[in-house]
Amino acid sequence: MRAVTRRAVTLSIVALGALPATQARQDQQLRVPQTFRAGVDLVTVDVSVRDGNGPVAGLGTEDFVVLDNGVPQTVDVVEVSSLPIDVTVLIDTSGSMIGDLDAVVAQVRAATALIDARDQLRVVTFAWDVQAGRFSAAEGAEAIGNLRAFGATALLDGLAIALMRPRVEDRRHLVIAYTDGGANYGALGGDDIMMVSRRTESVLQVILVIVTPGMATVSPTPNEELRLDIRRRWYPPAVFKGYWSLGEVARNTGGDLHVIGARADSTATISEIIGRFRESYVLRYRVTGVPLPGWHDIDVRVPNRGGLSVRARRGYFIDER
Repeated sequence: MRAVTRRAVTLSIVALGALPATQARQDQQLRVPQTFRAGVDLVTVDVSVRDGNGPVAGLGTEDFVVLDNGVPQTVDVVEVSSLPIDVTVLIDTSGSMIGDLDAVVAQVRAATALIDARDQLRVVTFAWDVQAGRFSAAEGAEAIGNLRAFGATALLDGLAIALMRPRVEDRRHLVIAYTDGGANYGALGGDDIMMVSRRTESVLQVILVIVTPGMATVSPTPNEELRLDIRRRWYPPAVFKGYWSLGEVARNTGGDLHVIGARADSTATISEIIGRFRESYVLRYRVTGVPLPGWHDIDVRVPNRGGLSVRARRGYFIDER
């Protein structure tokens, strides 16, 4: 699946310049990229096709219709079984997770059995800052050390760093984020993380841990997104810059939000997430008939097979050059 592109999307994370000094030093040490790129002439889209709870196998190029800003595109279906996957597990280690972190880590370790020799595993944690140094290509559960819950919650910064990892050619990137949903610290705001989610080529699946019964509320958003009311937390709310919700961020990438109770066994949820990702299709198309700069809506359909659930990222953005 080697592709040569003539143009590229570039996202400059301007807000990184506003990082607290300790966090900026951490980012420099970890060499977190300030830009990430995705092919423009050749677009790659991960697509999950389900019939109820089961995957739909055996679909070919003729079964899919892809509209790019309303214009039909000519697509190829990549043989997904030939593609290894990169899995980033993003873990909330802030103080609000103190009673649940050990259970989360144990469940993530158990789920690493699903990562085979061709795959790569990276563990990223966030509290006051983002720690992206725990990475292993083969160690499996040993890559996840003993973690300590402490401090505030730089959730948006953690999501951004996980999603900004460039997609390696001929590999696919899945981000699984564990969090209780609070966000009271960090450099990035709602508008920033929404922008990142609209430009990443990674697929984000969020596991929202409900720590205290009754803490979850329905936010006053058009889609009535389930999220946590941080005003009931022990820490003061951060300054939120613009609208955002965890579910919206995940669905922009082709992922979703999964809600579990505190200390509930999420191993089955992780297994399902990774299994569905492996079973999804990868579609490629070279953009035709559409002006490149600006936002591109992607609409993926399987029109000749009624009743199927089709999930893909909602689009991508191309900067002016």
